[in-house]
Amino acid sequence: YENQDLINGLSSGVLEIFSTDSAFAALKDDGSVISWGGGYDLRGEYSNISYGGDSSAVQDKLSSGVKTISNTKIDNAEYLVVNADEGKQIRAIISYQDAQGFDETVTTSSASIPYVDNGVASFSINGTAAVGNTLQINQDSSDPDGTGTLSY
Repeated sequence: YENQDLINGLSSGVLEIFSTDSAFAALKDDGSVISWGGGYDLRGEYSNISYGGDSSAVQDKLSSGVKTISNTKIDNAEYLVVNADEGKQIRAIISYQDAQGFDETVTTSSASIPYVDNGVASFSINGTAAVGNTLQINQDSSDPDGTGTLSY
């Protein structure tokens, strides 16, 4: 992305931003992902390829349909629950080789991730409340969870 393209892409609809030390990804409400990042190598030259900011090889998979981004620590023992996970079940499948050389796989029980009500929209009535005047209802702020279809 060029700087202005990145700024425009991040100006609305961003649900979550994920990062490593030098690479970033924004999950948008339309299911697309914008990624960027980079760093300087030992010669002082900037590179987005060496530092994780280049997603051109998978860009076609990032244009729609993305529901979450794996945001794990280096050892994969942690998972950050994001808004896109609400209402889902989550479990872990752990594979390892025991001290006797046997390959083992253990599956944890599932946990439910509840939906969270993050607030409500706000509305106001504009106009003078008097016979013969028309009043108008204005939406002053959107519901953080999505306002949906309004009925009056």
